[in-house]
Amino acid sequence: MKQLELKVKTAPELQKLLAVTRAQLFAARYRNSTGNLTKSHQVPMLKRQVARIMALLKVHATHARLTSPSPTTNDYQAAVAQISADTKAFRARLANKLRTQQNLEAGLTPPPPAAAEPDAGAAPPVVAARVKSSGSVTSDSDDGKK
Repeated sequence: MKQLELKVKTAPELQKLLAVTRAQLFAARYRNSTGNLTKSHQVPMLKRQVARIMALLKVHATHARLTSPSPTTNDYQAAVAQISADTKAFRARLANKLRTQQNLEAGLTPPPPAAAEPDAGAAPPVVAARVKSSGSVTSDSDDGKK
């Protein structure tokens, strides 16, 4: 097959032709080793044909890689903006933790968390209880008065 005929073929057609040509080359080499090959010029001719097909497949692969859509500047800028926003949020959380830790070390109590409205079906709050060394139980709401 001439070079011009190979150039007009698509990559899948070239893959199929490469498989067929390699099979022919294997058969020609086998026949040559057994002494049954009458046209000894077939082995180098098939080797050159395989090389031509592989070169064209490489051209197809390079062309496909170069024409495939690459990340655009907008995609890059969006990724940078997202990373920047994530970094700012992380730093804000870290600064908040640091402030809370410094307040605790200074003896200041942190502000109470915002009170959420209890659900109608929620269980009543649990009252903490203390066990005295004598074995009796008192609740925090008793304040030791009996």
